[in-house]
Amino acid sequence: MLLVLKKVARKAINLPRWTVRKIINVLRWIVIKTIHLPQLFRAAHYWWSLTNVAEFQFLKDRCPLCRSHFLLKLNSSETGVRCISCQAGVVQMSIILAVQKYAKNLKSLDAYELSSGGPVVTFLKGNAGSLTLSEYFDDVRPGELKGGVLCQDIQALTFNDNLFDLCTSTEVFEHVPDDTKGFQEIFRVLKKQGVLVFTVPINLAGVTLQRAVIKNGELVHLEEPEYHDDAIRGKGKVLAYRTYGTNIVAQLKNTGFEDALIDETFKDKLFGHGRAVVVAFAGNKAARNKGYSPTESVQP
Repeated sequence: MLLVLKKVARKAINLPRWTVRKIINVLRWIVIKTIHLPQLFRAAHYWWSLTNVAEFQFLKDRCPLCRSHFLLKLNSSETGVRCISCQAGVVQMSIILAVQKYAKNLKSLDAYELSSGGPVVTFLKGNAGSLTLSEYFDDVRPGELKGGVLCQDIQALTFNDNLFDLCTSTEVFEHVPDDTKGFQEIFRVLKKQGVLVFTVPINLAGVTLQRAVIKNGELVHLEEPEYHDDAIRGKGKVLAYRTYGTNIVAQLKNTGFEDALIDETFKDKLFGHGRAVVVAFAGNKAARNKGYSPTESVQP
């Protein structure tokens, strides 16, 4: 690489400055991609496993996370829609669209995200005023670190009251044994005008289906067990305690939130795979400031 740079330097003496800059940028890109080649191969293998050639499409549209101009449709399912640049999927793009809609002046907000990596974390790191991240580890006490990552149990957070302006999560609460405690804890750590923005598997035509409960310290299955993938624990390793329904709005209000809604306006975006996003306001003033009157659902 050094020999190549030396040759370029010799040639550059007689080249326009903009050409030299372009050459340097290309060389920098080659070096970066060479360093990350194993990751690129893994990503390419994963994307290829999702691809159905007959359904493959390009969509000229901006990714809400990285502002890339193109999205890919690898297949006709929700998991097949991806941003070419940041690799965000439908869930991540839907929740950031909601954050941009309901959490104005993000640069001035203190945010809390219930994960430690991925496209949403990257977006919040670059756009929120401050960002706190956490994961739940089975073998670490809440409030302690594992591999530099803070452990938190959403049912008993170790944070002080009134700490965050914004809390976000993607596909978390369905895995929490006592989600009511989880919502109460988020309400507690949010500032009085704070907002919770999150996605969960949700049946928009019905009520919440409880799949499993903890009774007297024992796990009891009420429905056929359903397990989801997890970045930490692996594929099909995390039990879903419930599939939510529209009564999640009432549940959020009963746990302390002044207002809550299910925003369905993103469903027609992203090749028609956009997700409904749940939004809960710690105070009605927050809802009014965003221009939304108290309501249970915002439909397309």
